[in-house]
Amino acid sequence: MSNDTTPPPWPTGTKDFARLGALADWIDEKIAVEFEDWRETSDDDYARLRRALDDGDFVTAAEKNLLLSEIRHPTGEKGRWLSVARHLQSGQASGKFVKLVGLLIEYNAVSAPRTGKPKQKAVSEKKPVFLASSIDVVLIERILRREYREEVSDLKENALGRYSSRLAEIFRGREESDEPDNPAANAKRDQKRHVSNKNAITALKKDMGRPAFLLGQLVAYIERAATRS
Repeated sequence: MSNDTTPPPWPTGTKDFARLGALADWIDEKIAVEFEDWRETSDDDYARLRRALDDGDFVTAAEKNLLLSEIRHPTGEKGRWLSVARHLQSGQASGKFVKLVGLLIEYNAVSAPRTGKPKQKAVSEKKPVFLASSIDVVLIERILRREYREEVSDLKENALGRYSSRLAEIFRGREESDEPDNPAANAKRDQKRHVSNKNAITALKKDMGRPAFLLGQLVAYIERAATRS
């Protein structure tokens, strides 16, 4: 990893894949720190959800299994969520369990007419070669606004979104076969990634405010949640 904190040259346009690739590499080294700042300071719905989840508290293994059982319980079947209600009424529920149940209610998991794990709408019929996540797209734009204030201020309306999309399209796309001393070859690879991912990235940029996306993130968190005895 480079220790250079100087931003690389701003691309000459959204098809300047040589500079876009260099900028994507540079952002890749900054994005972990950017994520921590975003989680702690942003008012985005997803950031607020992450703050609620990443609080250092835990459910018990039994509580985790109880939640997963109820989430996957067939809708309309008698007794759904009854076990959760009884556990809450017992006075033995952990604080994290109470918080997770509240979030499930907020995102309509308790009454929504669905079965099994909430499904997110497919972002592309064609499987992308490489794909950033929804949060990557948001973090990339935050970095661009801060590190390239002058360049961003000169852009026309919606143009910044086109740059952030291009970077997301090739983000995390570097392969071991990429050649540090052959920027022209790497630029061609990045352009192929752009073609594969452009439709998916457009959909990702709309994801983070959607209740279905937030519920999907919550359920995924419960599935992998660490537990205490």
